[in-house]
Amino acid sequence: MDSRFALASVAESAEEALESAQTSESGIIVLEHALAGTLTGLDAAQRAGYAKTNMFTAHPEHPSPR
Repeated sequence: MDSRFALASVAESAEEALESAQTSESGIIVLEHALAGTLTGLDAAQRAGYAKTNMFTAHPEHPSPR
């Protein structure tokens, strides 16, 4: 891992990711689009507002927006 970065947490759901982002000083949030829970990774990214967000998916049923 690059020494300029530190892993704050790993979340199992978008809700958990948002809660973690609120209690840490995350500057970058990396999200999987198809997270477990009621919210998607995209929902979480839109609510995380202040941090830079990187979204990805490995699932073909979630194509990239064009």
